[in-house]
Amino acid sequence: MQRAMAKEAEAAREKRSRLIKAESEYESTIKLTQAAEEIAKSPVALELRRIQMIAEIGTEKIQQLF
Repeated sequence: MQRAMAKEAEAAREKRSRLIKAESEYESTIKLTQAAEEIAKSPVALELRRIQMIAEIGTEKIQQLF
């Protein structure tokens, strides 16, 4: 009986975990779409974002070296 209850509880936790992950991915998709729309309005914003990404990648590479 205890094993059955434990399995049921584990299944419920797994279900909640999947729902939370799916919800997060959905919210991320909405935010990315909004960001893309804003960036599309301004070519300068796109260039600034590109430069920011390059700087972030450079920082990550430097941190990996140390």
